Amino acid sequence: APPARIEAGIVCPGYQDTLRSALAGQYDKIGITGVVQIRAKVRGGQIVEVQTVAGPRDYYRAVQSAVRRFNCQAAGADEVTFTLEISFKEG
Repeated sequence: APPARIEAGIVCPGYQDTLRSALAGQYDKIGITGVVQIRAKVRGGQIVEVQTVAGPRDYYRAVQSAVRRFNCQAAGADEVTFTLEISFKEG
């Protein structure tokens, strides 16, 4: 069976804070406005796979690294996946 799909906030509570701190300054450094879309797979208590699906490639490495730092828990399911869109813009 394919992994269950779930909201990032349910499986990785507090992920917004991790994203904010991990990606601080990335827009200023790279300067490209855009949205990076990722798909991540959680098994048990850890992220086992992060795929960048769309968006400016310049951000891929930073985004993948940030997502791998999320504190996630796949409650009850062996494996869950979630998708996430991360916006980079001025301000």
